[in-house]
Amino acid sequence: MPSLPLKRSRQRAFRPGEAHWLAEYLHELTTFPNSKYDDQVDSTSQALAWTKQRPSASGWIEFIRRQVEAQRAGGSTAMVKLKVPDGVMHVYLEDGQLVAIRPDRTMDVSEENAKPLLAAGYQRARL
Repeated sequence: MPSLPLKRSRQRAFRPGEAHWLAEYLHELTTFPNSKYDDQVDSTSQALAWTKQRPSASGWIEFIRRQVEAQRAGGSTAMVKLKVPDGVMHVYLEDGQLVAIRPDRTMDVSEENAKPLLAAGYQRARL
C-alpha cells in the first residue's frame, strides 16, 4: 500500500493503491486550499490530528491486527458480552482499545480481553 509522508513528521499515512474515489481524493488534497471542495481535506487533517493527540489510538489498530492474524491462522475472534459494574462509563482494555459502555451496562470484548476483566470481577452477561 503506498504511503504519503506527513509534513514535519516521521510518521506516514497509508492510502490504497487503487480505489474508485482515489483520484478525486488526491486531487482535493493536492489543490487545497485553492480547490472548490475541502471536506475530505478537513476530515483527513482532523483524523491525523486525533491520532497524534491520543497515544491509545494505536490500540484499536493493534486490536484489528490481532483479529486479522487470528482469522488468517484459523483462530477465533469470538466476542464475549460482559456485564459492567455501576458507575463505569468507559473501559480501557489491555490492548489500548477504549470501549464505551452501553445503556444496558454491557460491553462486547474479545475472549483475550475478557480474561483480565473477569479476573477483576466483571461478569459474563446472560444472552
